[in-house]
Amino acid sequence: MAREFSFNNKIADKAIEHFNKLIDGMDYQASVDIGMALTKLKLLEEQGIKKVRSDYEYINHPLHYLNDGRECIDEMIDIFGIEAVADWCDITAYKYQFRKGKKPNVAAEEDEKKAEWYLKKAKELRANDKRGDEEYITSSYSGIS
Repeated sequence: MAREFSFNNKIADKAIEHFNKLIDGMDYQASVDIGMALTKLKLLEEQGIKKVRSDYEYINHPLHYLNDGRECIDEMIDIFGIEAVADWCDITAYKYQFRKGKKPNVAAEEDEKKAEWYLKKAKELRANDKRGDEEYITSSYSGIS
């Protein structure tokens, strides 16, 4: 089932204005991607479309888990350590398998893909953990308040 988002009129104009102020210090590919997205938003607004069926990415790197250019999972690794986050990924994968097809307006296939993503992420984290766990985990917890 496609999800719908309502647009506020003129949001693209405001976003383009802010983007133009930031573009000078921005990575080239990021500026291209953001510029294209803003152009698409502007065109949709100009066409008078009030609702858009979105191809928003819910599985791999969704924007709602991004804060100041960093993904939540990366901040979790910094705070809790790789092994703890890998364990959390395993547990979260189980949660998606358990509820698969039961949450309203979420297809079972989406839950399956999320479970697969978390299992893959746990495996990736464990494979790439080249730091000394004891030293890393001890220093990571100092950032929690």
